[in-house]
Amino acid sequence: MPSLPPLLLDVARRVSNAGGQAYVVGGAVRDQILGCTPRDWDLEIHGLGSAALRELLASSGTVVEVGRSFGVFKLCRGSVELDVALPRSDSLASEGVQGDPHMGLEAAARRRDLTINAIALDPLTGDILDPHGGEADLAAGRLRAVDPSRFGEDPLRALRVAAFAARLGAEPDPELVALCKGLDLSGVAPERLSLEMDKLLKAEAPERGIACLGTLGIAPQVLPEWPEDLATLATHMGQLPAARALAGPDPRARALAWALLLSPLDAQAATAALGRLEVHTDQGFPLRARILHAHRVAPALHEPLTDAQLRHMAEDGEVALCCALAWAMAPGPTPIANLDRARALG
Repeated sequence: MPSLPPLLLDVARRVSNAGGQAYVVGGAVRDQILGCTPRDWDLEIHGLGSAALRELLASSGTVVEVGRSFGVFKLCRGSVELDVALPRSDSLASEGVQGDPHMGLEAAARRRDLTINAIALDPLTGDILDPHGGEADLAAGRLRAVDPSRFGEDPLRALRVAAFAARLGAEPDPELVALCKGLDLSGVAPERLSLEMDKLLKAEAPERGIACLGTLGIAPQVLPEWPEDLATLATHMGQLPAARALAGPDPRARALAWALLLSPLDAQAATAALGRLEVHTDQGFPLRARILHAHRVAPALHEPLTDAQLRHMAEDGEVALCCALAWAMAPGPTPIANLDRARALG
């Protein structure tokens, strides 16, 4: 497995010396088993109360208390950031919910969505603790709910299943499909929906995520403007990883992904979808405007354009992004030739 951050090991040793037990939990363990470097580190602390944990963390770095009542902290030292928490039984931290340091690992893992995210790692021994069979599911490419009776506590989990299908190439088992079909996403905040869609779109196989949305029956809840048959869109999304190289890095790659996602829609429906999902700007980049411009002009790029037409297109948007979208929708030489000509024109 990849090495653990020194700060994480330092906290784990301090917790152990104080009579507690620290476990790495969540996606970091899953990613390590897959041989990937985790982007986020989550520590769950058993056997210590919130006050003792807060004092211990303060001696290790800068502490930000996220939730006083349920014992959730962010610990920063240098460029490393850890999310540190007491075990709790709820899936969404909320006021009035108490962390329980004596709950036990198996019970704490029941609040998680999928078995592949309910695996724990003892950072001091390297031992894997897997009370719900997540490692076997990961090896089998299977997505399975930890506790079917609690899976629906957060309806966004249905969209997360599709995102994991895109990221891991895994398939939901029949019981999980049935659970997702019964969830109502209407109360989920728009920014949470768009954030989860961004994860799906950044995956190596976004087409699998789009197909999974159809399988789970939640596509109309995410984008009611989409056509009922998502097969053509899934085919287009399969071109997204290659098309990103034409558009450039984020935020342009993100704009390309959303423009391709909305490609089956007319301009009015695409505008409405972006507004409803609160997709507007990205660190000063006019994300929404660039998406809608590319959406509007990409079909023209399947024919050779004149220099004047390319210059006019560049006045309102970004030609590389538009050509990338055109190529993803119908790979061929003409969008590339238009892009080469635009670059030659500067």
